[in-house]
Amino acid sequence: MARTRTTLCCVDTTQLDAGFSGRDFDATLLAELPPGCDPCGEDGEFHTLVHDGPMFDAPLRLQRGGTVLRDDRFAFTDFSCWRAEPQAPRGPPSRR
Repeated sequence: MARTRTTLCCVDTTQLDAGFSGRDFDATLLAELPPGCDPCGEDGEFHTLVHDGPMFDAPLRLQRGGTVLRDDRFAFTDFSCWRAEPQAPRGPPSRR
């Protein structure tokens, strides 16, 4: 079964600690979210970057950069994407 890999790339520090920015969205992160925090970020607590999953021909090769506070509120973690190596498709051809 293919797995989707996601990382938090922006956190609203009025709702969630800045230390969550740059972390993988996984069971450990979900268990550490404070009470009242929507686990899907539906109230603007965080934004995510999907970098692997069944919808990708190959995972994105990311290099994590620094985390900065912008507008005295939002912790942004920068990512650089390395050019993906050509790989054979992982499933049926996509309908593009």
